[in-house]
Amino acid sequence: MTRRVQAVPKRFRWWEKRSPTNETTLKRVWFKAEFKRLEEEANRLSAELIKAQDKVGKRGI
Repeated sequence: MTRRVQAVPKRFRWWEKRSPTNETTLKRVWFKAEFKRLEEEANRLSAELIKAQDKVGKRGI
């Protein structure tokens, strides 16, 4: 009787698991970059908000 090799999903091949270009690593890198970008945008917007509040004279912080 021959043993059937269990089917492995394509994205779980061993060489992909070991390589740094696998899906989870790519996602992690993307999320880090995205988070950094959003953080910078938030900082810029809050600076603009403070400037605008200073102009109006209603700085409620």
